[in-house]
Amino acid sequence: MEKNLNRRNFIQKTAVTAGLTTFGSLSMAANSVNTESGSQNNKLPREVWIASISQMGITAESSEEMVEKILQSMSELKAKSPDIICLPEVFATSNITKNYSLDEKVQVSLNAIEKISAYSRTNKCYTVCPVYTSENGE
Repeated sequence: MEKNLNRRNFIQKTAVTAGLTTFGSLSMAANSVNTESGSQNNKLPREVWIASISQMGITAESSEEMVEKILQSMSELKAKSPDIICLPEVFATSNITKNYSLDEKVQVSLNAIEKISAYSRTNKCYTVCPVYTSENGE
């Protein structure tokens, strides 16, 4: 048995016995769609790794501190190489002691988006980042 067996390798090596029929049917469905459009692809669908972060037990004084704590949690996921990371709903202003007005929450969200976007670019992943927004100044 390999010493450095990670989750991706484990799933790839056990897919033959644990779910080949599912992958096979997905592949056949993908091929039937591709065949109709004139191209045929015999590859299995690409694996997509999704991670989510729970905010349970994470508290902070301010939104800036919360964003840093969430970024730290995201950094702990690097070893798993997720393709998508899902963050908690309006995480930047949840579980914090400081109260913000709606306008301040929108500004906090814009600042959080910049930091989360930078993380996503650097780590080549997508992040679902729920935030407050405004439309026409409201």
